[in-house]
Amino acid sequence: MSKYLKELATKAVHYIVDTTHSHVARLPLEEAKVFELSKFWKVMGYDTAIKLAPLVLTNFDPPRLLEDGSIEVEGYEKVFNVFCNKKILKVEVRGGEMTGEHSVKPNMVDTYLHEMYVIKPPTRFEMIVKFIVQLKNKEKRTRKEETKLQEVKRILRELDGEVENQPLWEMYKLELEKHDNEVTAKDDGAGPSSSK
Repeated sequence: MSKYLKELATKAVHYIVDTTHSHVARLPLEEAKVFELSKFWKVMGYDTAIKLAPLVLTNFDPPRLLEDGSIEVEGYEKVFNVFCNKKILKVEVRGGEMTGEHSVKPNMVDTYLHEMYVIKPPTRFEMIVKFIVQLKNKEKRTRKEETKLQEVKRILRELDGEVENQPLWEMYKLELEKHDNEVTAKDDGAGPSSSK
């Protein structure tokens, strides 16, 4: 039951975030630059409570605003609560003694919105660099992923002069150096590796 409640809360948060993306994508650039996520989410929280309540609850009362600023809809068996401030968007679904909740921090979504809609979208090169950094930071990589990572690192080193002005290039070089230093430190500590 608690897993089911958690899934409901997660879907509600995703619905609010997806609606935010759609809303910001339609705004003129000037409005998008001054868009305030937490204010929009407060309105969206109320709308979401109204739209999702019939899907989650049976015989429910109209949404009400609580003292903590959250919006709550109470039904016969479950309670649906949406809370938002400048630090968090949280949806909680309670059923009897069990609770399921999901939350997201506005700064994560704000960063994404800013990158995707307010400033120009990232170049293909930037997306590749982000992918490489994510792949490099994985604790366990498959052999195929490791081979791909080494090949792309080699290519990027060769391109160094041409792509020096790319916004993510400096960040990537620092990440690359950090990773290489960590690998070198591990190799130095482990002694010589045996070859087959």
